[in-house]
Amino acid sequence: MGTTVVTPKISPIDSMNGAYNKTFYPSVVATITCPTANSRIYYTNDNTAPDSTKTLYTGSLTITSNTTIQAIAYATALPKAVQFRAILKKAAPPLLQIRFHRRPARGAVR
Repeated sequence: MGTTVVTPKISPIDSMNGAYNKTFYPSVVATITCPTANSRIYYTNDNTAPDSTKTLYTGSLTITSNTTIQAIAYATALPKAVQFRAILKKAAPPLLQIRFHRRPARGAVR
């Protein structure tokens, strides 16, 4: 058994320290995990710091606009985890490329 709660991981962000960004379009499903046994994860998506009075994480989050998710994990009799922050930014829609091909006029010689 460890001596502290492991920092939670927010996927699709794939790093464990500091603040990380992910660009997506048109939406992304974010999951928060913590490998510490019997841990409880709390998160915010309003740019406030998470603590045990915030929203308890119970399942994946579908993100459709710019969002900052911050998470922290707690487990009984262990010090709380280090807070993790992920910034999810919605990208501009991809450009639609339309190509027009000129057809020769009827009866025209090529």
